[in-house]
Amino acid sequence: MLFAAYQPFLNEPLENDGKDSFYKYIAYLDRLPSFELTEEEIKYIEKMSSPFDMKTLKDINQAKLDAIESPENWMKDNEDAISSYESYKNSEEYQNSMMKQI
Repeated sequence: MLFAAYQPFLNEPLENDGKDSFYKYIAYLDRLPSFELTEEEIKYIEKMSSPFDMKTLKDINQAKLDAIESPENWMKDNEDAISSYESYKNSEEYQNSMMKQI
């Protein structure tokens, strides 16, 4: 899923100024603490992500690209979804969920 999320951005050649940023970003990622999941967390993520097929991931990526190209329109078009998401993120259900822990 991680590859599918970033795949649309990996097909573009980097310009010279982009190469510097790329190497700085890689150095930053290399310095992050290791990220290890427990077996229980892995199973949870697999269960939660199993409904996503490549077509769904491509649709999600296209929506991300659309949001980047026109953030004002995306915010306006998704106002209700954003509000619902914010409410969920502040809910007791989410605050006590395994996804919040991960």
